[in-house]
Amino acid sequence: MKTMKAAVQAGEQGLQIQQVPVPAPGVDELLVRVRACGLNRADLGMTKGHV
Repeated sequence: MKTMKAAVQAGEQGLQIQQVPVPAPGVDELLVRVRACGLNRADLGMTKGHV
C-alpha cells in the first residue's frame, strides 16, 4: 500500500503530520501531488476552533 504524509486535524491539538494511505481518485476525479503549502495564523486558529 502506498502512503503519504498529510496534515490531519487532530481535535484540540490542531494539525498533526501523519502517514496515511494515498487516496484513490473516483470517477471524474484526479489525484494531485502537492510539494508545498502554507498556512497563516487565521488558518491555524480555525483548525483549533478559535475563529
